[in-house]
Amino acid sequence: PLGLVEFCFDTGSTDNTVSLTFVTDLEPSQVKARKYNSTNNTYFDIQDATITKTTHQGQPALVLSYTITDNGILDLDTTLGSIKDPVGLAITNDLASQLANTGTDNMLYIAIGSITALALGGVVWLRQKRGYFRYEV
Repeated sequence: PLGLVEFCFDTGSTDNTVSLTFVTDLEPSQVKARKYNSTNNTYFDIQDATITKTTHQGQPALVLSYTITDNGILDLDTTLGSIKDPVGLAITNDLASQLANTGTDNMLYIAIGSITALALGGVVWLRQKRGYFRYEV
């Protein structure tokens, strides 16, 4: 729900602790840490990651912390001493089920309404372009 964060850094250490802060109202139990591998377009859970609740500039936030090993499974940069790691928070299956059970109909109506509004806006714009609507001052 918060997108992926891709970061890279140089290091002289084999194991490096990473902490990332995500501003969100979500609870730690509603998300899990996921790794994206851009080489083969796959995702997997980050084992031994911790997610804790905090605040950032007065807003609710979550802190994702885990250890990344240089040239380990999470490191996409094969250069020794350089780490590249795209990660993010994914909602858990429980939260996804809750959202699906409570919001499916509402999301359908919102999507239909949005498509209708865009279509009507396009018709009005097209008619203005072709001169169907004339404004006189």
